[in-house]
Amino acid sequence: MNTSGMNDKSIENVFNKFKKLPEAWYKSINQSFLDEELKKTYQIMIEAKFKQLELI
Repeated sequence: MNTSGMNDKSIENVFNKFKKLPEAWYKSINQSFLDEELKKTYQIMIEAKFKQLELI
């Protein structure tokens, strides 16, 4: 057990699900009506957050 109150297997499952999310986020951003500059900004932000969480 750790400070989150979740067991290690549950934590691993959550992170494995999160690892699949960047592609879905990028697809949604690319299909949006945002201008190209904002799309790029959001993609950079998402990539930075996933790297911070060591998911990519």
